[in-house]
Amino acid sequence: MNKKKLIISLILKIVCIVSAITGTLLAFYWPEGYMVKWRTFLYFTEDSNMLMTIVMYIGIIRIIKDLKGLDKRISDDTFYCFKHMFTVMMFFTMLTFYGMSIIGLFTESETDRAGIIHLMSIPSNWTVHLLAPITSIIDYLFFDARVKKENRRIINFLSLIFPLCYCIGTIMLSYAGVRFSHELAIVPYFFLDYEQYGYLAIQNGKIGIIYMWVVLALIIYFSNYLFYYLQGLIQKKFDNIFSD
Repeated sequence: MNKKKLIISLILKIVCIVSAITGTLLAFYWPEGYMVKWRTFLYFTEDSNMLMTIVMYIGIIRIIKDLKGLDKRISDDTFYCFKHMFTVMMFFTMLTFYGMSIIGLFTESETDRAGIIHLMSIPSNWTVHLLAPITSIIDYLFFDARVKKENRRIINFLSLIFPLCYCIGTIMLSYAGVRFSHELAIVPYFFLDYEQYGYLAIQNGKIGIIYMWVVLALIIYFSNYLFYYLQGLIQKKFDNIFSD
């Protein structure tokens, strides 16, 4: 990349890191928040934001070395693969949060709708669910979307490992007695609520959480292909948008 592209990418990475860290700290200390201190890090959104922060930090180091003409220790292929996977995770958190919120605005009572709007307006939410994901997606698509076709199959598989490990680990913590909020929620998300929905049950208009996991896994899997498509589109039409 030329110097102009590197500087713009650097700015986007810094904004993403600041947004992710700020949102996580606000969730940690927010007096009216749903989470309680260390339990903040038991939520998928905060975990994916922190992992993306690490990836972005590595990206900043790579840019600085590139600007100075130094060698980069981490190979391009490895970095681009991890950047893709965690960009998909950020997109997934944004999609599910705002998707469920918008559905709630049309289906819930007036009181609940007011609560949803308030929830969406809290800085600890829009920083990690909107600002950090948007900056990471823009940075990826215009500057770091360089995943090779031969690496896509393994990326599709690996992109499901972290969410699956999170779900299984959270259930294990729940059985061990860990509670995830000041209201003593047994799990942080509805798609993990084994007490209310069961695992494989289909009854009374409810489905088990395993089926929910399958749906969410499909969303993540096909999100990979969405980004592959956008990667090709941008490289074809806009690759020189920031050229000298």
